[in-house]
Amino acid sequence: MTKLKLGILLAAVSLAAIPFALAYAEEHGEAAATAVISDDQALSDAITYSIANIPDPSSGTEYVGWLISDDEVTSLSTGAMTVDGGNINHVFDSSSSRYSGSNLIHLFNKVAITEEAAGSDPDAPAGPVVYHHEIPLEAMEHIRSMLTNWPTGASTGTLTNLKGQLDIAIAQAALARDADDLSGMHDYLQQLVNVMEGSDGSNYDASAENPGDGMGILKHLQELDAQAQRAVEAAPGEASISSAAGRLDALITNTDAWVDGAIMEALRALDHTDMDYARLALESAVGFLNSARNGLDENVDGTIASIEGEGAVEQAYVEAQQMAVYTLTPGPFPVPPTPTPTPTPTPTPPAFPSIGLPVVGDAAVPTAARMAVIAAVMLLVAGGLVVARTRRTRPSS
Repeated sequence: MTKLKLGILLAAVSLAAIPFALAYAEEHGEAAATAVISDDQALSDAITYSIANIPDPSSGTEYVGWLISDDEVTSLSTGAMTVDGGNINHVFDSSSSRYSGSNLIHLFNKVAITEEAAGSDPDAPAGPVVYHHEIPLEAMEHIRSMLTNWPTGASTGTLTNLKGQLDIAIAQAALARDADDLSGMHDYLQQLVNVMEGSDGSNYDASAENPGDGMGILKHLQELDAQAQRAVEAAPGEASISSAAGRLDALITNTDAWVDGAIMEALRALDHTDMDYARLALESAVGFLNSARNGLDENVDGTIASIEGEGAVEQAYVEAQQMAVYTLTPGPFPVPPTPTPTPTPTPTPPAFPSIGLPVVGDAAVPTAARMAVIAAVMLLVAGGLVVARTRRTRPSS
């Protein structure tokens, strides 16, 4: 379906939904309605709809969920929904008929729920839009950079890169732990420092290998923080983005502190000349790295929360997905205002129009001609005066 056709179709079904939305608002008020993207068999490949206090669809119809691409060219049906006791709890995942494993955050920035003919299973929305939400595209691009598109064009984001770099660091620490001698341990420890600090780090040693990506875990954390802030600034009215970004900030702070601790312990192990003491410092570094990767249940309540002192990169990934939560609003998508054409200004004629031939040749010629005409007029006037005086003074015969 072309962008033009889908745009016209969405506008038509949206306008058709206005009576439904007004009746719903009058009878029920605003319902709690969200669509949350999560991981199933792949990254961000599932979505869960949760809607409370929703009326049953009209007779012979059913509610269908849709994901719509940035340019509105592509729409993905996430299936017909069942209303149970005024509530909808619908999951689209690997068990669904149209599941493809695609990253739903990477491909879409709009969600709609339409009322379709029961059993029709359309390939594009045909009925009225009864719920909607659109995440501003600029904000979604920054969310994607965290999860699925950084550097631009990659299939992974900053957070997936962070997980990978922490996995490499933990593997290097294991190699250092298993080294047969102090020299071998020190080699792996320096490689570990290189992974964490990157090539710009003050403790980076270019003579040692760097199994990481060269950027360093600390720089990835700085980039993640900047991306989250840019998403908030791009959509100041989106509560889900700002609240998730606040939790994400605490997780970045936790992770940064634990990576700093791992660097400090790795450097301490590098300074030891006794292998047993070096291993003690190394074990401390491993503890910091595991906390930076997976978080720490500091209050021992069985949950690693997105709070100070607990969550880390694993929880940060979920919070970045939470920035892309759709908070569904009853009714159709707003109709964009029609641009008002700017009238062409009417040219203002000059105050003293002049008519004349095009100017050619020497620009001084017209001026000289005017002066000649003036001189001729003066001569004629002077001549006339002379003749008149002569007539007055002539004697009568």
